[in-house]
Amino acid sequence: MERVLAEPFERYPDGRRCDDKRVLAEWPVERPRNWTARVNVALRDEQLEGVRACVDRGRPLGDDKWVAETAERLGLRFTLRGPGRPRNEENQ
Repeated sequence: MERVLAEPFERYPDGRRCDDKRVLAEWPVERPRNWTARVNVALRDEQLEGVRACVDRGRPLGDDKWVAETAERLGLRFTLRGPGRPRNEENQ
């Protein structure tokens, strides 16, 4: 799998120049000096699996307490359950 880094791309994947340097939004806090190095560190397999599961389910990513609070606040509790319909209580 190709590794994507955080540095700005000079060209699009098809080779066209990327001249658009607009900032989408300012940082809400001071950006850490080592930010680029931090985001370019490769994830371990289990971390990558966790990120993919969150993206696939639309689930918040973080520690258990924060995830539960955020899912409740945003109406995303269903993303914390496994896929499929809940089991019928009388069939268990």
